[in-house]
Amino acid sequence: MKLVRLALFALLSAAGFAHLAVAQQPPVSGAVKRSVTPLRADEFWLQVASREALTEAIAVAEQYRPRFPRAAVLQAPNGWYAIVVDVVRNGEVKDTLARMKASGLIPDDSYATPGKTFLWIAWPDIDPYAPVSSGN
Repeated sequence: MKLVRLALFALLSAAGFAHLAVAQQPPVSGAVKRSVTPLRADEFWLQVASREALTEAIAVAEQYRPRFPRAAVLQAPNGWYAIVVDVVRNGEVKDTLARMKASGLIPDDSYATPGKTFLWIAWPDIDPYAPVSSGN
């Protein structure tokens, strides 16, 4: 019985320290809350992952950034964060997904979504999907 109490104490202590470590993490750098650039009717977001925590979603998106400069984190209505890496046109979705999955660029469970319900861009601080201004 004493061993069970000792194990329970150790488990609760470890959980308490883990909680403190999480609470003391610095705020997420680059986190924003800006409107999602609407896609055209024939365009779909290429979603490679989702995470419940913003810090984790940004960490995943940052890993994709070297190969996908337009990687972004979008807030979904269910509170989760979608990691998207690009936009694909409707007629190219199937081939693009197959090619990128086969080459290992994206996970096998990646998919294209119209994403009409995404609430806002949570990362990066500059919208990689905003129209480019001609400067005129």
